Amino acid sequence: MRAGTASAVAAGAPVGPTLIVAALPEELAALLARTRSAQVVAVGPLRAVCGRIGRAPVVVCATGDGRQAAERGLTRILDALPVGRVLAIGVSGGLTPDLGPGSLVVARRLLDGAHHAAGPDPSWLRRAEQIGGAVLGVCVTAERILGRAAEKTAAAQELDQPGPATVDLESAVYARVAAQRGLPCLVVRAVSDASWEDLPLDFEALRRPDGGVSRIRVVARALAHPRAIPGLLRMRRRVAACAGRLAAFVAALVDGGTP
Repeated sequence: MRAGTASAVAAGAPVGPTLIVAALPEELAALLARTRSAQVVAVGPLRAVCGRIGRAPVVVCATGDGRQAAERGLTRILDALPVGRVLAIGVSGGLTPDLGPGSLVVARRLLDGAHHAAGPDPSWLRRAEQIGGAVLGVCVTAERILGRAAEKTAAAQELDQPGPATVDLESAVYARVAAQRGLPCLVVRAVSDASWEDLPLDFEALRRPDGGVSRIRVVARALAHPRAIPGLLRMRRRVAACAGRLAAFVAALVDGGTP
């Protein structure tokens, strides 16, 4: 980080737009509906939307799902566009029974598997706590999709501290890349499947070699197992509802500039 940028961050002054990233476009759809004066910028194969949410300048982009896509996508965006901070959002699985579908969790602690990952920006974390509507918790980044209730419960039992916890595939990666660039970062996740719920399909078996879930394989598996279709439709509705909750929270968080 340049000296001038470091001083500006320490003083709490805006030094660039907020970059809002998620794995999938569906997770950003409601947020993009709130983005004004939007312009699309090509960043390699990615499409970043530059605009404003309220008074705050933002860049919104989906990186693709899985570790490889998250790291590659965020790195490309940061190489191409000047931003002042990184906000990572998206849906997740709930690990603890205190989180029902639609619950919002702001990561006060990030784990990459069993290891601690880069922590959140303290001032941004305080602002998120003041807004309300979300709980502070632990976001675990896993190597694989935990699709069964038993798997999520087992992962929760391995945590060294009690409290709300979620699991996803990208959060710790986003935080690490942001930390390497000296950028403040915060992670906010919405629970799409609770700890006691099984996913309608074994999505882990439907991942591509790069770690992302193959939509073609999902469709093929659903057609071969039509009993899974109602669950998939319910999951789609859940993701849309989570995206709406995330959009409202993010709008309140970023509007007005750097806290």
